[in-house]
Amino acid sequence: MVTTRSTKQLSVKDMFQRQKSDLKEEQVNLPPVEETKSKPTEVMEKRKRAPSEELTLPLPKQIEVETTDTLVGQDNQTIPSSPKRVKLTETEPTPTVELIACTNTTMPDTYSYKDISDNQMKIVSWNVNSLNAAMKKGFLDYVKAEKPDILCLQETKLNQTPKDILKKEYKYQYWWCCNSGKKGYAGSAVLSKIEPLNVTYGLEDTDLDDSGRVITLEFEEYYLIACYIPNAGEKLVRLKYREEWDIKMKNMLENLNAKKPVIWAGDLNVAHQEIDLARPAQNRNKYNGNLIYSLL
Repeated sequence: MVTTRSTKQLSVKDMFQRQKSDLKEEQVNLPPVEETKSKPTEVMEKRKRAPSEELTLPLPKQIEVETTDTLVGQDNQTIPSSPKRVKLTETEPTPTVELIACTNTTMPDTYSYKDISDNQMKIVSWNVNSLNAAMKKGFLDYVKAEKPDILCLQETKLNQTPKDILKKEYKYQYWWCCNSGKKGYAGSAVLSKIEPLNVTYGLEDTDLDDSGRVITLEFEEYYLIACYIPNAGEKLVRLKYREEWDIKMKNMLENLNAKKPVIWAGDLNVAHQEIDLARPAQNRNKYNGNLIYSLL
């Protein structure tokens, strides 16, 4: 009885080693490296290479080498069969991406922004993650340099309305602090150079918002809704609450949009696409802020 053993899956180096005993040495013809703008031209001459020598120069995209199948007899005698041509295709190396953690603890020292035209408006939305902390890290310098017409703030973490913050720059200020009894939690604000027609707080027809999360300003040509939407909690423990919020939020957006255009700004606590996640495979639909959904 005769069995077969194939060596087709051997590496290029091993194939050359097998050829040392079964085949005559062959010349491996390596193409010249293409000239690029960044590196000088390199010429690689044809030369005879030992079968066991490590290939250090780039391989062509596709090469052919000879290999053999062997027959193994009852006395463990190997009988080489006819040589075969095997195509080997070079594979491109997998690129690696280095993730660098942000270590900034303060805002930049200088800013440079282009002025907008008279018929334009600048609206800025910023989750400050504690206004008191942001004030110590360059908050005022940034706002005075950016000069937005309307500034929306989320997660202010204030227990009461501040008395004197940017009063000169923003005559119309609307602060809403958490009134659920939690100190230093949530909260939002809108600072505007333009006087609105009307201002409302919270979601329509619901008591879900007791943490100061939604402020709506009505202007002549549009509504501005500034939001700090709650997340679904660690391991989605507040998912049901978030789903109820989303339904109310969608209804509110649709009702206002039927009257005039709506500008929806703020921290929506959602990843619209997987590109918005740090590690999509591990984090998709698992942690707070990583719930992928669409309201409209």
